[in-house]
Amino acid sequence: MVTNTLDVERVVFGGPFWTCLSQRYLELIPTLLDINSAARLIHPIEVVGTGVGEDVGAIGAASLVLEHTLAPRAQRLLLES
Repeated sequence: MVTNTLDVERVVFGGPFWTCLSQRYLELIPTLLDINSAARLIHPIEVVGTGVGEDVGAIGAASLVLEHTLAPRAQRLLLES
């Protein structure tokens, strides 16, 4: 349902238990998506595992910290008179 709503071309799975589950998921999910995809005639949906590894949670948290620290904020961009 999410792939139909967002019209994605790739679904990426991952997480701390991905190495244990990857073989089974990569066998089942592509077939299920192909059957239930509204856009399958327009483009295929690729199903892959993450390249980040088992530390995906730590990498996501570090990315949020970096974004919060380094990203420009609208408040800082306003000119004060």
